[in-house]
Amino acid sequence: MAKNKPVEKKNKKVQPPVGKLVKRLVAFMWTLFLLPFIVIFVMLMWARAGDMPTLSELENPQMNLASEVYSADNELLGKYFKENRSNVHFAELPQELVDCLVATEDERFFEHTGIDFRALGRAVSGALTGSSSSGGGSTITQQLAKMLFNEQGVKGFNRIRQKFKEWIIAAQIERKFSKQEIITMYLNKFDFLHNAVGIKSASRVYFNTTPDSLTLVQCAMLVGMAKNPSMFNPKSHPEAAKKRREVVLKQLLKNQGNKHIKTKLTREQYEKYRNLPLGLEYTKVDHVDGLAPYFREELRKELTELFRAKDKNGKYKIHKKDGSPYDVYSDGLKIYTTIDSRMQRYGEWAVREYLRTELQAKFDKDNKASKKAPFAYDVHDTTIAKLMTKALKQSKRYKMYTGQICSYCEKPKSYLTSELEGGRMRFTCSDCKHTSYMLNEQEIKNAFNKKVPMRVFSWKKPNQEFDTIMTPNDSIKYYMKF
Repeated sequence: MAKNKPVEKKNKKVQPPVGKLVKRLVAFMWTLFLLPFIVIFVMLMWARAGDMPTLSELENPQMNLASEVYSADNELLGKYFKENRSNVHFAELPQELVDCLVATEDERFFEHTGIDFRALGRAVSGALTGSSSSGGGSTITQQLAKMLFNEQGVKGFNRIRQKFKEWIIAAQIERKFSKQEIITMYLNKFDFLHNAVGIKSASRVYFNTTPDSLTLVQCAMLVGMAKNPSMFNPKSHPEAAKKRREVVLKQLLKNQGNKHIKTKLTREQYEKYRNLPLGLEYTKVDHVDGLAPYFREELRKELTELFRAKDKNGKYKIHKKDGSPYDVYSDGLKIYTTIDSRMQRYGEWAVREYLRTELQAKFDKDNKASKKAPFAYDVHDTTIAKLMTKALKQSKRYKMYTGQICSYCEKPKSYLTSELEGGRMRFTCSDCKHTSYMLNEQEIKNAFNKKVPMRVFSWKKPNQEFDTIMTPNDSIKYYMKF
């Protein structure tokens, strides 16, 4: 009998029931839906694990405030400062300034709690599609959080972590402060460059006025600088500042239907204002600005000694509530003196008039008699060369060329980071983000022998300055004539 062959079983794929496919699809869809939230939660926890401001730091954010010196008749004589900042209260801010800021930087500022997810989604969508008109996603509160507590110049993956950190801090700020307080803190903290930190200093530096006296177009220009104070600086880039001011005015016009915007702007007014000149009244501010600079320098020395003095127990005689000493450069002190500003002004006028009409005339006469003017006839050429070199190296222009100060905002070397690029040293300012390259000795020599526009001093002019064209070397000799 023939043996029966074993029956070969064919492997058949067992198709899962339709119900299982649906469940898998639903699970996949839920995973896709929940994944962004999970990622955000993980990132928030990661950001929170880093250095976060304490409750005390949130309630009392650190701001360097300029100390102000007043005369006996209550006039401001000058300031001591690390940052030229004097705080203002919300009541001192014009409505036009607040409305320009909200309309341009954060349309839903009064509606969100620190993070505007609608604006954030629009910004992400714009980044993915390459659209430049979608706007940014950072709220005013997030920008304030970055200014107050976050590190500057963070790049790469750490920048993503910093962004989540800003969210957390922004939410905490919103819980601790009112909307009015947040706007006030933002405008008091923002650095408008050129020793104009905060809106009070900016009003003074750029328009020689106070915040409550700013016009609508002035408010629009200052708010425009919030996007980038270096790129849209009216002193260095007037055309860019004017175009940015137009953007702010357009945003204000666009938001006329916003119930929180109280400033009324018609299309006709917009067309008129956008073409107006900037109307700058730039006022340079430094430590010697104001009356009685020599007196204030002696006063500073006395105050420094006074704040360092300790009692027999080793405690500061004059101190803050926590026992730490006062800092004349950052604690916002009001210092009242016995100087009468009117008599001081008369005295300084008398000195200037005597120099202008008597001493300078005699000095000029002597200069004309010397072929080596402004040096005396018997000064050796080697000595002249040394004096010129010394004066050149003390000039602001030389310090900019050699990376001793920022060539844009004039911040000191401590603000500059340097790196070698293509065989040349490149400097980047951590404050205004401006970059420049160090010049070699030959390049510096060429630059100081090239004629450039400049503004120089003269006793003969009503405002004591005039515009001219000369080489930096000639300007050094020119100032030696005084």
